[in-house]
Amino acid sequence: MKIAENVFSELWGFVLYDVEGLASMGFAPGDDVLTPFTQTSAGDEACAEGNAIPVMGVEAGGYTLAVRQEHEASLLTTPALVSPGWVLRVRSELRVSGLGYLARWQPASALPVPAPPRGWYEVTLHGGVVPSQDGDEQWIVEFVMAHATTRPPFTARLDTSFGLLGGSRSPQR
Repeated sequence: MKIAENVFSELWGFVLYDVEGLASMGFAPGDDVLTPFTQTSAGDEACAEGNAIPVMGVEAGGYTLAVRQEHEASLLTTPALVSPGWVLRVRSELRVSGLGYLARWQPASALPVPAPPRGWYEVTLHGGVVPSQDGDEQWIVEFVMAHATTRPPFTARLDTSFGLLGGSRSPQR
């Protein structure tokens, strides 16, 4: 399901997170979550524990973001980029925001995501570009979720860059 269109990639990325999951790591609204996530092992821990999934290295511009179950139709005919092995534990509400918004974490200001049932999910990131109805390009990032009965192993590559065009262009607005 589509969350939103024309979402700006603040600090060249996005993050999908479970609010209770980040709170369980000791973060409270108003805290700087960005610095510990980028300068300590807290970011790696958040990913491995299923509290957050970053999409980094995207070109500056507006994106269509979607969170969908694996059996639901994709917005992409063929993804240009695929990043498997992510883990998400849904405990409470899911939110998505640009990475820069973690500098002063305000979950109430982030985009709400219609949460699937509570539990564990294996997540694969898909990215691609499709023609828009007005003849421009529509840049898309999908979080594709598969329910797991137990905690799945975290095998994602944290160094994955999601630049859809190698940084050579910005999406059309």
